[in-house]
Amino acid sequence: MQSIGNSYCSSRIHLSGSIRGDLKIRCFAGRNRMAALTAAGNLTFNKIPRRFTLIDLSKLSKTMQSLILNLKRKDMKTQITFAVIASLCLTACPPWIKPGNQKPDLVITNFSVSPPSPEPQKNVKANLTVQNLGKKSAARFSVRWRPFESHPGFSQDISELSSEESKTVAFEFAYSNTGAFASEATVDAQNAVDESNEANNTSSLTINVVPPVKADLWIRDITFDPPEAEVNQTMRASVVVENAGPGPAGSFVVMWRPYPGHAGLTKPVSGLHAQQSSSLAFEFIYNNSGPFQTEAIADVNLQVSETDEANSKILGIVIRPRAPESMAYEIRVKTGSIEDAGTDAKVYVILWGKNGKSDEFQLDNAENNFERNNTDIFAFRTKYLGEFEKLRIRHDSSKKKPGWFLDYIEISEKEGSNRCWRFDCFRWLAKDEDDGQIERELNALQCGAKTN
Repeated sequence: MQSIGNSYCSSRIHLSGSIRGDLKIRCFAGRNRMAALTAAGNLTFNKIPRRFTLIDLSKLSKTMQSLILNLKRKDMKTQITFAVIASLCLTACPPWIKPGNQKPDLVITNFSVSPPSPEPQKNVKANLTVQNLGKKSAARFSVRWRPFESHPGFSQDISELSSEESKTVAFEFAYSNTGAFASEATVDAQNAVDESNEANNTSSLTINVVPPVKADLWIRDITFDPPEAEVNQTMRASVVVENAGPGPAGSFVVMWRPYPGHAGLTKPVSGLHAQQSSSLAFEFIYNNSGPFQTEAIADVNLQVSETDEANSKILGIVIRPRAPESMAYEIRVKTGSIEDAGTDAKVYVILWGKNGKSDEFQLDNAENNFERNNTDIFAFRTKYLGEFEKLRIRHDSSKKKPGWFLDYIEISEKEGSNRCWRFDCFRWLAKDEDDGQIERELNALQCGAKTN
């Protein structure tokens, strides 16, 4: 090894010897020595000189601190001799190894995004790790991330970064379209820090934005329990919804419509993974005999983006509820509150429904019925009439003062769904009042409905 000594520039250095490969000369700065040369190889003195090429160390990268003497030789198998006469000054060494050159050196040591292949319209997170490789702290500087070339970039400030210290900053962005985007991360983009190497502040990364992997929701099956329910009997519909797509489905709503025109019954689903299914239970009571065409729809509110939006509905499942043979009813009769509104006459009624007509029967029980401002309740069973349409009410005009002022009648089913109908009158049934009629035909309304 030849030592240059304590001066910045050496005198002429004579090296000679023989090698079977390259001769490497390393230039470095030491604590007590300004510079030195080392020669590696099997050195034997020889009188035959050979030409060589000197690679300038100042053009090498920072991590390569060796001068390489590439000997031009004719035969790799032949031992080559050489003689070198050169002058080497310290100024020929890279500036970063000069004694006293204590500056920061900021670099991006890690540049990654999560997820690695994002989808359009979804946030991607960029993580940038900055390190100071220099021997001096770096004061306030910025870190910038450009999601693509023409983007102005997002920036974050770092107040200080000590020698060898690292810090990680994060940015978020949602790409609008698919494609490959040249993304760039830069530390000290404003050149606020005087660094030993200004050429290593930027790192690049190609981000591939891929089409989204979508779900595909469909109704796989509907079953009913009991399969053939009776009218006014609770029927349970089990609806199976499945995600047949390759991607996950977020929250959505499944609807089952018992018959056309019904608003539909709904159940929420929190989400389904690919190929996952879920069974939902709905309950409904049919008030009339069928048939009824039912319908089930997955994602009725279109909350999930799917590969096929046309297969979310299933139609044509027909329900045929059977009408019961008979039904227990309750009749509530309200007599008016005006003077002499009550009657002691015998009262009779006939009922009409969609399923037929009842026989005429008397409204009577053990009570003193049809007194002024009273409500009388009667229970009876007859053949099932279905949806009520009208009734005919009359009295036999017997007894003293048979005239009767009837407010209304309510009839409710006592089995199944307990439906209720109201028949408003608010007129006299009397030969000496109103139009002299003792018989009225009243139309049915659903209880709670208002008449004009």
